[in-house]
Parts: sequence; structure tokens; C-alpha cells
Amino acid sequence: MDEIGKKILEELEIKEYVRVEIGSDLIRLADPDQGGGLMKRIGELRRKLSLEFGFLIRPVRVVDHLGIGPNEYAIHLHDNIEARGAVDPLRLIAMEWGGKNANRLPGAHVKEPVYGWDSVWIEPAERDQAKKLGYLVVEPDAVISTHLMQVLRAQAYRLIGYEETYQILWSLWKTHPRLVDALVPESLTLVQVRDVLCTLLQEQISIRPILTIAETLVAYAQTSQDTQYLAAAVRKALLLRVSLHELEPEEKHRKLMVLDEKLETMLLLVAKSGLPESDNRELITGFIEAFLAAVSRMQQKGLPCLLVVGLELKDWLTKLVEKLKQDAQVLSYDTLLGTQGFEIAETLRVEGMEYL
Repeated sequence: MDEIGKKILEELEIKEYVRVEIGSDLIRLADPDQGGGLMKRIGELRRKLSLEFGFLIRPVRVVDHLGIGPNEYAIHLHDNIEARGAVDPLRLIAMEWGGKNANRLPGAHVKEPVYGWDSVWIEPAERDQAKKLGYLVVEPDAVISTHLMQVLRAQAYRLIGYEETYQILWSLWKTHPRLVDALVPESLTLVQVRDVLCTLLQEQISIRPILTIAETLVAYAQTSQDTQYLAAAVRKALLLRVSLHELEPEEKHRKLMVLDEKLETMLLLVAKSGLPESDNRELITGFIEAFLAAVSRMQQKGLPCLLVVGLELKDWLTKLVEKLKQDAQVLSYDTLLGTQGFEIAETLRVEGMEYL
């Protein structure tokens, strides 16, 4: 086969999950022989986020592309552009991260591509002066890697495929073979497990505690195989796991309200349907009665009323709770995971409701 044919076959091969395209002038940033640190930064970022998310992120491919400007870069996820920007490979970017700087540096003022801060490209020799004036100064390759980190964090749920799910379960099987056998295929399919993991990642919840996740899925899959229901059960299990491991005796004053898995799943279906509350009067009324009763019990004990739900339900439920004009706040699980000092005091249920 000739070289052209080989090139065509390479183009037809399965695309990598993540690709960073760089313009011709940015090639030096990806070349260690020219002092470029981009590849090292991306490697460190991949390791950091893999540990943070709980699964191995596939290698990030960096390629030069003649179709973009010489100083531009584009971040692709599944062959779609998720972010783009431009950097000066020979200069440093000084950012006014603390607000407007009274002593602005001379030069071409731009918007930093990641956070949109007012910035100016400066010569390396001006670094110390810029820092004294209160600027945050970083290298151009750091701008690209930070932009990549932002994209990967926001889109983590799109990075976990069936291969990643299989590898996660294979690693768990080495230490807990009976648990994994009970999970797949006895309780759920690989597709269903992946869907639950995607839901958690979409809500910025790490799947690193895979043992707790697997045990919860095996237990609750006997009741329902609806992935939203199962995700709600896992969220609560992870919240309890944090409480049991990190709660100090003197901190047990902070108590939370949560929804029963069935109720949370049904409310999420209503929220996603876009139908008016009047079309789901029985369910909404049941929730309100359970919520007001729980709020009353919490207030009688002098406790703040904090209701914790999944991220997808938070905004919709916040609007509903605000209509009730109660001194209560709706939080999402991701804001609590990793914190200390709480336990579940109330679990809201609606008795007699048929599961949808």
C-alpha cells in the first residue's frame, strides 16, 4: 500500500476521545527539545483527573493543524470542538485576576481564553514587574492545559465509555469477584452500569468509591433497574459514606433532609417532562406534605432545613420550595461530597405512590 493509502486508513480509524489541535507557531510548545512543556503538563493533568474522576482517561493527542491560525488551538472531544483560544508562544500572559489594575502594563490587551480575564502578553523579562503590580503571570502552555482541564472536568461523563466501565469492573473483580459477578450480569447490564456512572460524573460526583457504588447497585437493582433511581441510591450511599468516615462527634449538629429514591426519581421525571405542576398534582401535593412535615420537625429541634437532591433536580425543586416560603435551602450532593460535619436526619417519602 502506498503512503497516501496508509494516510487515508489512519484518518478512517476510530478517533481518539480527546484531541488538541495547535497552529504552526505553537508546535514549539509541544516539543520538549525546544523547551516546550505542554506534553508534560497534559500528562500530569491526565493523571490528576484520572485520580479525581475515578477512571483512567485515555491519552490526549496533540497534533498540528494547518486549518487554524498559527497562534490558535482547538480542543476536540469526540471530534467536536469544545473550546478554542489563542496564545503567544514567545510571551507570558499577565492576568488581572483580582479586578481592574490601576497600574496597567503596556502592550496589547486581550481576554484570557479560559476565564475571560483582562490580560496582556508580556516579555519574559517583565515577569517580576507584572507580579509586583498584582498580575497573575503564567506560561502559554499553561493556558492551553488549563483550558483542557476545564473542558475535561465539565465533560467527564462523556469520557467514560464501555471500555472504561469494563476496566473499572475488571479492577474491582480482582479484589471483589463475587460482588462484580452479582452486579454484572446478574443484576444489571454493562450498559446500565455505565449509564449510572455517567449520571454521577455529570453531577460532578467522583466514581472513585467504586466499591460503595457497586454494593449499592447490587442492593437496589432488586427493586428497580431504572438508572435514575439507581443513581439516586448511589448518591445517598456516597453521602453516608463521607459522613461515617469524616464526621467528628462534636460536629453531629448539622443534619440534612434527603428524598427517598423512589420519590426523587418520580420528581425528576416530572421536572424533565416540562409539564405544569397541575398535571402531577397528586405527586406534588404528596411531596409538599412530606416536606412541610419534615421542615416542622427540623425547626422544632432548632436545626437548619437543608434538603439535598441530585444536581439535575436541584433547580426545578428550588423553584418549587421557594413557592412554599419556608426557611429552607435546596442543595445538590456534589456540594457536600468531601466535606465534613453532617448526617441524614429526615428521608422524605410519599406513601402509596405508584412507581413510574
